[in-house]
Amino acid sequence: MQVSLRPYVPFSRDALTHVLFRGTEAGMITPKAESTAFSLENGTLTPEKIDAYCDSLAFDLALNEGRRATDRNRLASHILMFATTQCAGLQEVPSIEGIGLVQLALRFWAMQAVFFKYPWTIVKGASEIGMSPLGIPGCWFGKTLLPRLVNQQLDKAFETRMDELEREILEQLQNMILRRDRGTHWCAIFLTTFTLLHSLEKDSWNMHAWEYEKNRDGGTRWPLRRDPCDYYGQNKHIADTLTTYFRIVTNGHAPFAIDWTKSSNQGLLGGSSHARSLIEGIQKDLQNPQSNYGRELYALSEFRRDDIESLNYHYTKRLILG
Repeated sequence: MQVSLRPYVPFSRDALTHVLFRGTEAGMITPKAESTAFSLENGTLTPEKIDAYCDSLAFDLALNEGRRATDRNRLASHILMFATTQCAGLQEVPSIEGIGLVQLALRFWAMQAVFFKYPWTIVKGASEIGMSPLGIPGCWFGKTLLPRLVNQQLDKAFETRMDELEREILEQLQNMILRRDRGTHWCAIFLTTFTLLHSLEKDSWNMHAWEYEKNRDGGTRWPLRRDPCDYYGQNKHIADTLTTYFRIVTNGHAPFAIDWTKSSNQGLLGGSSHARSLIEGIQKDLQNPQSNYGRELYALSEFRRDDIESLNYHYTKRLILG
């Protein structure tokens, strides 16, 4: 993503000191780094640019997650890869009904991944603003940071856009669920709901991690007014709402307990052979006593600071299992 910067006069040298909380492990002393005095040019970062950037990343992020899939997240990787493939238009057969909403959900998921998992770094133009690669050991070594104010401006812009997008998706999803012809949009509703719940799991882990870090001796100061526990409480409320809405679509049944061999139920998939293959494949695995996906879904889901996967399926299992 390309942005333009301009110099400014900081009110103090402390305003130029980075606190590198991304990538730090449990109990680790948060490293710091100095930066130069630059800010974003007015109008250089728009919601449209953020959206296009995250749309371009979604497929690669899902592919990378699939490559790193373990026996703890194969089902999530399978579903996300299916969704991104449909949205990327790689299939010869037309996409599922309501694919636009799935694309919004994947944009939100990618936006959140960028915000929480990856540090803002400079690919080109660092020398023009006086920034150099870091010599800090670990995940930061060799990376060139953005100036601190630019980093904060990007964080704020992405956070604002995520809030807007989340509201937009929830509104569209509710409208789709309450429509009379929602039947043919079943797969889009499922994929959108799953992607949102999966995103909420990752967000909740990050909020729990912040809660842990701010409360430990010598921990990192929480930068926002609202407490982290308020945010994961909000996530739980959204997850409860989403799973309740989805039960409307399935008439209270767990999605993979439905008899998908019936033509009336196959109609819910809008005639998409790819959607049918996805649903029947997951159902077949879950019905197997040696189910790989079942082991993932029934595994203990409790926060652990040293394990970013510890809240896998915390919300999504309710969608899958009913």
